[in-house]
Amino acid sequence: MLPRVNLADLTAKELAEEMVRRIPAHTPEWRNARVGDPGRAMIDVFAYMGESILYRANLTPRRMRLEFLNLLNLKQRPAQAARGLLALTHKAPASAKPTFAPAGTRVNGSQVFETRTPITVQPFEGRVYIKRALAEAEMEELGDVLASLSEVYGVTDMAPYETEEVFGPTDVVRPEGVDLFGESVDQTVWIGLFALDDSVAAHSAATAALDAQPALLNLGVVPKLKREDALAPALEPLEGLDWAVTAPPLTVSDTGILFRDLPVDQDATAGFTREGTLRLVLPKSSEVMSPSNDIEDEVDAGVGDRPPRIDDAELASRLLCWVRLKADDAAASLPVSWMGVNAVEIEHSRTFSNVLLGTANGVAGARFALPAQNIDADTLKLSVFEEGQGFRPWTQVSDLGACERDARCYEVDAQAGQVAFGDGLTGMSLSKGTRIRLDEMRAGGAEEGNLEPQNLSKIELPGILAHQPAAIHGGVAAEALDGAEKRVGAMLHHRNRCVTEADYRSVAGEIGVPRVEVIAGFRPHQRRMGASGVVTVMAIPEAKVRRAPNPRADRRLLERIYAHLDPKRPMGTELYVVSPEYRSFGLSTAISIREGFAREAVVKAVKERLYAYFWPLSGGGSDGQGWVLGRNINAQEVEVEVARVPGVRIAAGVNLFVPSETGFDLVGVDRRSGVVGIALDQWQLPELLNMTVAVDADTAPASLSMASGSAGANDGATQDSASRSVAVPVVPEVC
Repeated sequence: MLPRVNLADLTAKELAEEMVRRIPAHTPEWRNARVGDPGRAMIDVFAYMGESILYRANLTPRRMRLEFLNLLNLKQRPAQAARGLLALTHKAPASAKPTFAPAGTRVNGSQVFETRTPITVQPFEGRVYIKRALAEAEMEELGDVLASLSEVYGVTDMAPYETEEVFGPTDVVRPEGVDLFGESVDQTVWIGLFALDDSVAAHSAATAALDAQPALLNLGVVPKLKREDALAPALEPLEGLDWAVTAPPLTVSDTGILFRDLPVDQDATAGFTREGTLRLVLPKSSEVMSPSNDIEDEVDAGVGDRPPRIDDAELASRLLCWVRLKADDAAASLPVSWMGVNAVEIEHSRTFSNVLLGTANGVAGARFALPAQNIDADTLKLSVFEEGQGFRPWTQVSDLGACERDARCYEVDAQAGQVAFGDGLTGMSLSKGTRIRLDEMRAGGAEEGNLEPQNLSKIELPGILAHQPAAIHGGVAAEALDGAEKRVGAMLHHRNRCVTEADYRSVAGEIGVPRVEVIAGFRPHQRRMGASGVVTVMAIPEAKVRRAPNPRADRRLLERIYAHLDPKRPMGTELYVVSPEYRSFGLSTAISIREGFAREAVVKAVKERLYAYFWPLSGGGSDGQGWVLGRNINAQEVEVEVARVPGVRIAAGVNLFVPSETGFDLVGVDRRSGVVGIALDQWQLPELLNMTVAVDADTAPASLSMASGSAGANDGATQDSASRSVAVPVVPEVC
């Protein structure tokens, strides 16, 4: 942080007394400088003026502080704009037609957003289905039905399934996610495209949209947000994906289902690893078809590689075609929290274009104010008018000091909303009368843009409704001047490069995460220490309540931190960014209460003390800085904490428990150390799930019930042999 200059801290009285003491040395003839003397009055006046001058001199002006930061090329960070997805649909199904919305279309709500990319809103809706594998309990219950189906279809190696609509047109994000490949019997995702209602007009509108080539379809994707394994590596981009659409048979006698390949025009999801949209190019209506769902017409409907059968007659009548997504790898996984059609990315920002910034006055190093602050510098484009050439684009640079004297360049202060031009020595200087034009830029942001799902429903597009399926996230307030100054020391130390553990901790902390741990040599998905060239950064986000579940970083936050650290790591360093891994446990204790203290208040205070003691953030641990990573849990230390609670007369022991399938198992005494404890690995933190406080008991309870809401085992079934089995829909009433 920049030092606060303090030239002198003398008051007017102290200055006057100092001048009086110096009278004998400078004017010995003045022997009586008493109060009221004209000379003493002059001393008092000058002392008062001197105090005012010292006060102003001691204040480093804001402008000077900003110039110090500019000399270090360390600017205040602008506000970050929140981003998310919006699903669009038509208000009137009968009169709907493809509606184009350019990038920058306004979305209204409690905050104003804009679309980041163009979109064509197609007059049909999408529903995401899988052929869900049956659980063991369902298999047992439907034993007779399955035997009948095997006989009807003549299939011995059968993979029975139920058609499950995973995401509908108005569904919201499911943080726990669904493995669309892993939970299906055919490792396939089926996206049904349907007319908006069952009217002839709606069906005709959807058909006409396909014939209005190119028929572009935006598909929005939110990868699985919740992570069961905190130390699991980041999602790997899916490769070898096969997009296809159901097509009509080649001949009249051909009764099979054909699939036509679908080209992918763009993929902002990076292979389903980040939130974004895919754009598919659909063929004409004559090149797609919807297979029959009526088993009286087509007994093999839904069997084998055919699309899933839909037994809702009204919905089946609206079906236009099926979009199929498969992976070459039969063991591929596709964990998704939301998927839907007609989706577009939005941002909490505003677009500016074709704005005349001003005219240069001929002074070197000219600066111009932009029409807004908190600029997205990557979107800013400027042009300068040059005689005989008109407006000519100039280049944005991060530091004017590195430019050649004739370079057509400029520097942006994104937070302040200013552009600076060269002085003729570093960067070309603007001559008098030169006009500067802002061609395009985005500006905006702040925390107000972070919205929970279903807060936005209006877009400035005639006849279009909006649906917000997932949270809008990523909005960050602009950095204060004090915050930028605090980064000076760290910046001078690591020079925007991550070499030491302190560098990684400092740079990762710039994201605003309250606690960051760096574990050198730890490869998280292998739970192995001592790996050369490996750095693991553990991020612990903020939490409002000190209760289980403890704070866990979701995939969005981990991706932000990784994207911030990755350009700064040394070449060859293997970097992982993970959420904390918690070791769950429970405890029981027995206390007696001092006279004059209420029983309920003391019990509550004991619980609050212990929840805080094991908390991973500020206020937790023995030093109040959060539980130390990898520090073991010791029952004797916990007993001491209980005894320190006001109102506790005696703490009569502590028992520790670990979760099991049936509840909690008591932890015994360690034979080597003779203490009761739970060992934590170097990368683990404790998570207190359940606690029992017994009053006036001789010993702590030796049993503990399972806390409500604890996670149980997943009873969903997946079949590795599905690729070799025949998928068969299960509809009991048909058999």
